[in-house]
Amino acid sequence: MKLEILFYLLSVLLVTSGKGQQDPTEHPKILLLNAGNPTWPVKLTKQWFEGDPQYMLTFRNAKFKSFKITGQGFFKFEFKEFGKALQMALSTEASSTVKFSEGVIKILSGKPGKKKVECRFATGTGIFRANESDVKMIICTIKKEE
Repeated sequence: MKLEILFYLLSVLLVTSGKGQQDPTEHPKILLLNAGNPTWPVKLTKQWFEGDPQYMLTFRNAKFKSFKITGQGFFKFEFKEFGKALQMALSTEASSTVKFSEGVIKILSGKPGKKKVECRFATGTGIFRANESDVKMIICTIKKEE
């Protein structure tokens, strides 16, 4: 009986003294893409969470008139789906929409011959807006991560 209690106490001590939660400083963020411009910045970073890669798209939220930076996180399968949705959006005509699990992408007409993409995330994170060249860089980065 005493041995069982001792074993129980030791196991509780090991569990509580160990890392029960992942330390965010243990896995630094890796910058995959820094695009856009100072007015409309776009960043893609990668970090590991419990052994799985997690991607973060950081952007200026077009929902607000003031300059507010927002981020949308993706797990690997969501990240791939986002890339496929962006690619499909660029192949469609202006004023059309593409739906995916994380939101809706709307194609806007920009400068002559160029498109703009506006993505509203289902999580309510915000509205991501980027021009065609930045979207192509995002797609290329996502393909490299596959």
